[in-house]
Amino acid sequence: MGKGFAGRITRAHVVGILLVAALLLGGGGSPNREAELVLQCVFAGGIAAWFLVLDDGGRPPRATWYIATLMLGVPLLQLVPLPPSIWTALPGRAPAIEALAVVDADSSWRPLSIAPIRTVGALAALVPACALFLMTASLPPERLRPLLRIVGIAGLACVGIGAVQLAGGAKPYPDAHPGWLTGLFANRNAAADLLLVAALVWGVRATGPGAHRPLCYSACAVCVAGVLATGSRAGIALIPVVAAALAFRWRPVSPKRALVAAAVPVAGVLLLLVSPLASRLAPRFATFADARPDLWFDSWVAAKAFWPAGAGMGAFVPAFLLHERDSVIDASHPNRAHNDYLELLVEAGLLMPILLLVPAILLLRAWRAGWVSHARYRDVLVVAVGSLVIVALHSVVDYPLRNMALSCLTGFFSGCAFAIAGARRRRSGEVAAPRGWI
Repeated sequence: MGKGFAGRITRAHVVGILLVAALLLGGGGSPNREAELVLQCVFAGGIAAWFLVLDDGGRPPRATWYIATLMLGVPLLQLVPLPPSIWTALPGRAPAIEALAVVDADSSWRPLSIAPIRTVGALAALVPACALFLMTASLPPERLRPLLRIVGIAGLACVGIGAVQLAGGAKPYPDAHPGWLTGLFANRNAAADLLLVAALVWGVRATGPGAHRPLCYSACAVCVAGVLATGSRAGIALIPVVAAALAFRWRPVSPKRALVAAAVPVAGVLLLLVSPLASRLAPRFATFADARPDLWFDSWVAAKAFWPAGAGMGAFVPAFLLHERDSVIDASHPNRAHNDYLELLVEAGLLMPILLLVPAILLLRAWRAGWVSHARYRDVLVVAVGSLVIVALHSVVDYPLRNMALSCLTGFFSGCAFAIAGARRRRSGEVAAPRGWI
């Protein structure tokens, strides 16, 4: 690279820029496809820049290629045209056969997916997360802490923007849960996930060298208070995960500090309970009755109808509508199963356990290898794995991975674990890693 500004750009900078872009543009969800399209174009440019910057990082570990190939390969496989003798024999295709027979097209070659255009969209939505995953996994571990700072600052920005919204300011997504904090997201549940992760970032930062603990703990408490301001019941229920991760981080160093760290999220809860917004939270927990049980029941029926082939990635809505009971139909339009695992079962069928278990096993192996071999980066590993646990648990009652901002965050944190596990021990004479985040 030449001299000047361009010559100082590293691959870590590319990852940071893409992470910021994902948080700014990816929070609108699938109803806001224009912003997602812009984000995908930004990532296309980022991928091109990645190959032009050769002075930083190395190759992603082999296991990361297995995961990325699996994630992208399934929708690609579902788009391969099949002869009529095969696709007409797949479960759940009877309505499609009847419709195509009307125009004498039931003998044409068709892919496994019942909605190919939706599957192409699902594939395109996976590319940014997979790209960020591979890029992060190839970085030197010392480059990861400054990138975590981006997530922490994004959480504080989300709280600040949300405070303006609650005071009557405009929202980037006008229909996004009026009266509740959403920040740059169209869904309060997605905003809660970012704030939980940001709280974890700031809480763990307080354990690092040279940290200003009162400032970091205050930022952690503010992010937790922001979770309550979203009104997300699942987000609020996941606050103990943050407390447990902070206690786990401090436990080997000082049991007393572990207790203090675990109490910080509680302080965030108390911070909001004394605010005027507290009176609005009680009705949220007064009843848990909503449409989720009906969605889950009909989604399970759809999953059985398309088993074992699945309906195709992104094809949940047409698959679901074919099996929605007349007794629960109303004016609303279901766009998700509100359970990522169940929705994936509908779309991927028999491949669903493979899509979940293979990455999980490889990720746990990477986390263990990094934890044993690179103790100096255990703070990053706690943030990475804790964030993934938050997303995995929230996926039981929602769909965080269908949000491009959160899917990119998931790819980033997964890449952090592999970057640390794949790093070689430093030789004598190498430059020491930066000690601070701030």
